[in-house]
Parts: sequence; structure tokens; C-alpha cells
Amino acid sequence: MSNEERHIAPATIEHASEWYALLMSGNASEADHAAHMDWLLEDPSHALAYEHVAMSMRNVSTYETHLRTAFPKDLAPSRKIAHDKPFWSGWRWPQLATGLVAVAALLFVVIFPSSTFYDTQVSKQVYSADAGDVRNVKLADGSRVTLFAGSSISVRINSDGRNVDLIRGRGFFSVVSDSSRPFTVDIGSRKVRVVGTRFEVIKGENFDRVAVNEGLVAISSSAAPEVTQQAPLLIEPGTVALYREGQDAPEIQSTPAETIGFWTSGSIAFQDEPLATVVEKLEVLFPETSIKIEDQGLASKRFSGSLVVSDIEEMLASLAAFLDLTVRKDSQGYWLDEARD
Repeated sequence: MSNEERHIAPATIEHASEWYALLMSGNASEADHAAHMDWLLEDPSHALAYEHVAMSMRNVSTYETHLRTAFPKDLAPSRKIAHDKPFWSGWRWPQLATGLVAVAALLFVVIFPSSTFYDTQVSKQVYSADAGDVRNVKLADGSRVTLFAGSSISVRINSDGRNVDLIRGRGFFSVVSDSSRPFTVDIGSRKVRVVGTRFEVIKGENFDRVAVNEGLVAISSSAAPEVTQQAPLLIEPGTVALYREGQDAPEIQSTPAETIGFWTSGSIAFQDEPLATVVEKLEVLFPETSIKIEDQGLASKRFSGSLVVSDIEEMLASLAAFLDLTVRKDSQGYWLDEARD
């Protein structure tokens, strides 16, 4: 634990726990999210405290026995919970906040400083996914990366930190907590630092895109501090930061958090969905590609089935075979139309 981490005030940890509990309760309003962001930006220790709370909760099941022994009243659920559910799933707000304060305090002060999650072996490796496939990679620290078809990363892990260079393409990261070794993803002009655990990064030809599924992520410029005075951008679950070529300020978008990384299983399932919806999902998957339906009467045509994640032409060919369509490509993109004899 660094000196900076040791000097986070207990009250700040408590406030961070209350914020986390509110945001995870499902009762947070847009005003609550805005107020939370204001709080994070008030002081650097606020974001660090929130990071520790988020990381604590990701690892809480590992230390459940310690927690139940130390805080039997705080961690008692209000109703009986099935054994296979998280032990905090029965809490009610604000009991959830009280329990989280206890959890964060114990993990932050007692358990984490004395725990060793990873070895200190230096590891440097390049991982790539074939053009027609999705690849799942387990890193030396236990973190996992799912690489989109045609993507490539270079990984360096040692006792000081965990660094990933996204060489090309797209990756979905599920990061194991380790406050003493930051996890960063370098995409050239920008660096993404993990403050939570699950997020997606795209390095496109004309844009960079960062989206958060779970936790908190900080995005900063790769330029030296004396060159840029901009504070890191903090984004929360369901938030997308899109950096277009030549623009320093991102476009901030919102999307359901659970849809971020929807492609990581290697296939996309559709259940009686209109062709227009299928096309929208394919355009999310290939944000640099335009897909149009020539005859708008086809937009409502229903599709049920699974498309294996590969390159865009193979996926469109599979879709066309299912629905008896033709695929045409020109300078504007791809066009879908009804097959004709």
C-alpha cells in the first residue's frame, strides 16, 4: 500500500462506500450520478477511495468468513438468502450502505495490506486473435482479456504495475484487483486506468472508444504532465467515451451497462428480432462500418438465430443466408436487400 493510500481519511472511505451502495442499489437518479461525479472531482483522494471500495466488493467473497466474524450484525441480511447469491444481496438501502462501510473498512485496513494476490514475476507477452475468431486470454495476474477478431495486445506485468498496449482492434477487460499495481491500457494518445474491473476499449482507425460495464475507469492523455493540464476523465458503468480523430474532448454517450462486451461469448443470439435491430447491433460491433437496408419493408423482417463473431463480411453472409438476402458493398458501406431470382 502506498503512502497516498494510507492517508485516505476514514470518513472519505465511508462516503465512498455510501456512494457505491447508492449507485449499486438501482435507486440512483440522474441527479445522484451527477452529484457523485462532482464528489469524485472534488479531491484526488475521493476517486482513490471509491476505487478501493469497488475493488473490495469484487473480492469480498474471498474474505466472507473474516467479514462475517468481524461484523456479524452489519452483515446480517434482512431475509434468508440462497447460498449461491452474494451475501449482501438481501440488504436494503440504507442497510447496504452500512454494510459496505464495514466491508470496505475491514478489507482496506486489515486484509488487503497483508495479502498477496499475485507473484512478482515479470511477464511480457503479445496476444492476438485471428481475423475470424474471438480469443480469451488469462493474464499472469489472473485478469482476463477477450480479444475481438483481428485484435492484438502487448502485456507487461511486474511488481510495479500491469500495463497493456492495445496494438489494434478491441478488447474487453475483466481485471483482478490490486491497489499496489495499477492496471493501465495504452491506446496511443490516451491511457485507460482501471478504477473498477470490467470495461471495453476500441482502437479504431479514426477514433478511440472506452465503455464501462462495471466499476470506474479513468482516461488520461499519454502526453507528459507539463504538456497537458487536463484532469483524467472518470466514467461509470453504462458510460461510453468516444474520442474522434483530431478531437481532445470526447463525446459522452449512455448505453445499458450489460450490453457492453455483449460479443465476448463468441456469438450473438437473436430471438425473433427485426432486421433493423440486428443491423444496429452489428454496427455497434463494427463502429467504422455502415450497414443499410435497401428495401425498408425488410426492416421489420424477423430473425432468430446466432451469428458467430468474425469479420463483418462473414457475419453479413451468414445473416443473408438465414433470411434469404443479398449483400452488396460500395463506397458507402454494405447494403442488404431481398434475394431475387
